[in-house]
Formats: sequence, C-alpha cells, structure tokens
Amino acid sequence: MFSTFVYGVLALIGMAMVFMVIVSLFPYDNPLRYLLNALVKRMAATGALMFIDVPALAVPVGGEIFDLGTVLFLGYYWYTFFRDMRLALPSAPPLPPQWHEIEDSKQQRLR
Repeated sequence: MFSTFVYGVLALIGMAMVFMVIVSLFPYDNPLRYLLNALVKRMAATGALMFIDVPALAVPVGGEIFDLGTVLFLGYYWYTFFRDMRLALPSAPPLPPQWHEIEDSKQQRLR
C-alpha cells in the first residue's frame, strides 16, 4: 500500500520525535537543547515557505520575486544556524598531561 519512501519518512519523523523527548529532559543550559530548538525553528520556517510558495507562483511576476526572496532569506537563516552552532558548542578540552607524556616517550624511543 505505502511505498518504501513513505515508511522511511515516517521512521525519520518517529526518530526525531523520540530524540526531541530525550533532549527535552536535559537541563535548560545544555547546548544540545539550544541547537535542537534552533534547528526545529528553521525546519518549520523552511516548511512554511514551501507551502506558501505554491500559491505565490500563480502571480506572474510576484512568484519569481517571492522565489528570489525565499532563497535569500533561507540562505541567511540557515547560515545563522551554522554560525550559532559553531559558537554554542564548546571547544574540545585539551588532552590530559599523561597523553602528552606518552607521546613524548614514543618519540624518544623512535630516535
């Protein structure tokens, strides 16, 4: 009855819902919670523009202007997501001192 594509989309939606429930249990200052919130907002905006695009194409010149505006808006909107994602995630912690000592001892043995 349904194609494999439909089952795949339903599985992705189900996994996204489970992931959102798990992340909602995290503390408010968790960066993963912040990023998921930003991602959901951008996905909703992209979907809303997708549904508005169909009637906007009926207007002869307005459809092309709307398409150009949509591309520019979504490009900037998603750019800010990736920019904020890079700033929100903590940088990798430095290696513990013992790792540096192990690497130094390996290099001394190779000499």
